[in-house]
Amino acid sequence: MSFEKQNYFILTGAMGAGKSTILDKFKKLNIKCIDEPARQILAEQRLIQGNGLPETNSNLFTELLLSRSITE
Repeated sequence: MSFEKQNYFILTGAMGAGKSTILDKFKKLNIKCIDEPARQILAEQRLIQGNGLPETNSNLFTELLLSRSITE
């Protein structure tokens, strides 16, 4: 994915604050968005009963996040 504009925005906030909701609305308006991979990694790790969860192995979870962010 390439971005031509020079303005980027980072959306942050607590769990349940509505970040995913606003990103979904942006996507419907054809605004390019990069999803944060934590939810996907959490779901994958829980599905396979993996150790890459923050409450189980925070270092592995961080490595998975960084790896996913770099490769996508």
